[in-house]
Amino acid sequence: MLSYEQKTMQLKRELGIIRKKAVEEAKEIVQQAHLKVERSVKEIRESGAQRDIVRSSRQVLKKLGEDLDKFTTDEQAALKTMK
Repeated sequence: MLSYEQKTMQLKRELGIIRKKAVEEAKEIVQQAHLKVERSVKEIRESGAQRDIVRSSRQVLKKLGEDLDKFTTDEQAALKTMK
């Protein structure tokens, strides 16, 4: 039977692994979304869409990436405090 301290450390490690995996999955989702948006932007541009619409789409994508970067940084900091 594990002691309280051992069980706590084990759970913290497991939580860290789960968080890391979640961040990696989120990055993959955003990367795939980025590819889809870029393809869509290309198609929109080729169809003769206005520049401001294309620019607006890119700004939304950039904000999404920045939010993910912040989330990743916050999660990494949280993981460090758990150790």
